Amino acid sequence: MVDPAALALTLTAPATPLAAEEAAAVLREQWGLAPRALSRLATERDDTFRVELDSGQRVVLKVAHPADSDSTVDSQLAVLADLAAHAPHLPVSRVVPTRDTLSAVSIPTVDGPRRARVVTWLEGEPWNARPRGAEALRRFGAAQAAFASAVASAGRRLPPGLRPAPSPWNLLEIGAARAACDRIADAQLRRAAAAMLDRAAAEVVPRLARQPRVLAHNDAHGENVLVTPGTDDSTLSVTGFLDFGDLTHTPRVADLAVAASYASAVADAGDLELAASPWAPAAALVTGAAQAWAAAGEPLSAVERDLIAPLVLVRLAQRAALNSAVAEASSTRATYASRNLARLRAELAALTAHLAPEQLGEAP
Repeated sequence: MVDPAALALTLTAPATPLAAEEAAAVLREQWGLAPRALSRLATERDDTFRVELDSGQRVVLKVAHPADSDSTVDSQLAVLADLAAHAPHLPVSRVVPTRDTLSAVSIPTVDGPRRARVVTWLEGEPWNARPRGAEALRRFGAAQAAFASAVASAGRRLPPGLRPAPSPWNLLEIGAARAACDRIADAQLRRAAAAMLDRAAAEVVPRLARQPRVLAHNDAHGENVLVTPGTDDSTLSVTGFLDFGDLTHTPRVADLAVAASYASAVADAGDLELAASPWAPAAALVTGAAQAWAAAGEPLSAVERDLIAPLVLVRLAQRAALNSAVAEASSTRATYASRNLARLRAELAALTAHLAPEQLGEAP
């Protein structure tokens, strides 16, 4: 059994940011690439750079946190390779091999060895770049279901010995979030999150734990999903699923609830269907996903559908606690980690003030 407090600390373990000059040297020495410019992308734990090459192409360099094991990084790379082989239609990055045809290398840093890898850049605008209507949410829900199915299949083909590390972001591991609740500075949000997590530990997680577990991306938020820019809701399509850093084994309904928990943040307030209830954005997303799962011959069970709304609330509370812990522990990541805390308080208040539907979304 993983100690909840120790699991929470995996998010706040210190690491010295890798300088852009060091990153450029790694690209030249290990990949034989000629970087023209590097820009740091905000992240929770690792060092990630958007790289403009002299050739005009773009790639992404990711340098893992020093506490991340080789198995953790290699499992992410193995999933990307599996998706390239078995689901080439899915919009995920491709691994760029080193000049020695390796998928990743260990580089020396002041904090010890860290694993570096390069992946291709994906085009599109972030899912949360503009308000999205109900039809766009349904279309995204269908795309998320197809992506989740492919990741689960990849998980069944992972090489022996490769397994992601236990994640504090897994909804089965909310003890880690509960241990971090005292890091929430906002007293109202702290009380709401703690109460939600306590209730979930008694009533929700035991039911969730009885569901089969699959490998899941577990992080389909508005900045980790790219979509076609400038299109209307009826033609919107996903052009990128990013960042496999929260890869974990969890029930598929937990992965879906994670995606649904971000629906309110992208919802168009002017869409009459979405304005009907604070739960309407999540319901629209779940409807699209449920229809896709049913069409694939793997419909959501009644138990799974019962769990989605409670898990949406759990995810919001989890984010409040863990993001607050990251913000308190690292001044360099505080702005990124705390950027949504005010919204989380408003969303939790709005959703808990309205009776959650017993089964979120329309049945297919």
